[in-house]
Amino acid sequence: MFDRKPIECILEAGVDGRALAADFADALDGEFEKAIIHFGEGRLNPSTIACVIAEAERKLADRHGVTLPEAQAVRARKSLF
Repeated sequence: MFDRKPIECILEAGVDGRALAADFADALDGEFEKAIIHFGEGRLNPSTIACVIAEAERKLADRHGVTLPEAQAVRARKSLF
């Protein structure tokens, strides 16, 4: 969905992997607490889970001063307008 693996850009920027793992787990916990189950589904759907992961990654990137690349879908949408 985002053309890359979660947190790989942060790791490539040189952030310590062990410290990042703990921070990422905390960020995921916080974001999953905010996520909602859509009516009639009974569980979080894959798109919601992907967005939760992306939001946790964005918060970590901001905390460590890393700029994340835009997904291909976002770039394509921008070229339309």
